[in-house]
Amino acid sequence: MCSVAGIHSFVLHLPPPRLLDALVRDLIHGLVSGFPDFHFAPTAIHHADSAVIIEARMTGTHRGLWAGLPPRGGKLDVPLACIFEFEDDRLVNEKVFFDFATVQQQLTST
Repeated sequence: MCSVAGIHSFVLHLPPPRLLDALVRDLIHGLVSGFPDFHFAPTAIHHADSAVIIEARMTGTHRGLWAGLPPRGGKLDVPLACIFEFEDDRLVNEKVFFDFATVQQQLTST
């Protein structure tokens, strides 16, 4: 993870396919547990030679522990960008960018 002026980027280096299913399930479980009404809404999709870039908005109500933040009922509403990198037809990396300072402010200011 790196941080520049409050903007955090998270890089997910994908494991071998046999382990990927469990990691994806854990990620989704964490989001749905923390935000039972979690919603991911793509707003734009861009194509590059070896990547797909998705601009989106994620929303939800903080009802469970997530990213070390205890639930306080705050509303999450933040734009993000996802970059999916490919080698041929194989997904090799995913990067997700969003402003975590805004997320913290939204979730802790109730």
